[in-house]
Amino acid sequence: MQPWETTATEKARAEILGALRNSEEAVSGQALSQQLGIGRNSVWKHVQALRQMGYEIVGRTRQGYRLLSVPDTPYPYEIAHELRTHTLGRYAIYLPVTGSTNDVLRDLAKQGAPEGLVVVADAQVSGRGRRGRVWESPVGGGLWVSVLLRPSLMTAQAPLLALLGAVAVAVAVRKETGLDALVKWPNDVTIGGRKVCGILVEMSAEAEVIHHLIIGIGLNVNLRRDQLPEEVRAPATSVLEEYGARVSRVGLLRSILLEMESRYDVLSREGPQTLLEEKRTLSAVLGKEIDVITDSRRLRGLAVSVEDDGALRVRLSDGQEQLFYAGEVSVRG
Repeated sequence: MQPWETTATEKARAEILGALRNSEEAVSGQALSQQLGIGRNSVWKHVQALRQMGYEIVGRTRQGYRLLSVPDTPYPYEIAHELRTHTLGRYAIYLPVTGSTNDVLRDLAKQGAPEGLVVVADAQVSGRGRRGRVWESPVGGGLWVSVLLRPSLMTAQAPLLALLGAVAVAVAVRKETGLDALVKWPNDVTIGGRKVCGILVEMSAEAEVIHHLIIGIGLNVNLRRDQLPEEVRAPATSVLEEYGARVSRVGLLRSILLEMESRYDVLSREGPQTLLEEKRTLSAVLGKEIDVITDSRRLRGLAVSVEDDGALRVRLSDGQEQLFYAGEVSVRG
């Protein structure tokens, strides 16, 4: 059995949760036993395990089991519940803590993992952002997720997948909360000018062919400002801080996967124009005075447009226009 395949234990627990969710009345251990084809003692053990995972399940003699509440933890059972995608998230691996979800998924991709596999962790100890920066991933407060794609695109088009990830997150946050989430070039998501999400894309390619590509998402969801690392508290924020209430991480993840898949399908079928237009509409920088920071210099100018290949066109202070394919952008107040 491959690491991404569902085990018999996971299938049994998913079936128990499904039966409890779908019933307004208590479900007897005998009924669950017959449905799953296992003994009542095995049913009880699975229920006990689910309770330890945070599911509130009450059981009474001669009445059966009832599901009162579920944890806001991105277990595969929860991701799959009401998930409306056809590929993304259909296989999922949950890790309480890991070094980096991107690293885990990269190893699985080399083993032949299917497109759409999602690896999600409650905490990362070696999370990273772009340009080798450390990405802090506190326990239980965010979505630290990696998604595996096997696109039929040329390597030069890989930056489009970073845009896709950022647009999907921004749209999902907007739909779930009503917040004015925007995309800051090249692939950050901001709310009120503060960074709430970073996207890190890594790929395996040969010549002009992409073997696989991983979209890593680090989204601050239910983190208070004092839980954010001190060095990023000023420029960073969370959905909780902006929305004023906790948001379901699982529900938000399902929404992100759906938005990502719909745009991925359009990109594969029709090309990048629809995605680029959406990116321009959601841009946090177009029409604004910005500083662009590259490896060797800092330039100031007006963000003019996002080109078809994802490059940012900037009119510099001397009137000349320059294209940027990588770098950091800060919007001048």
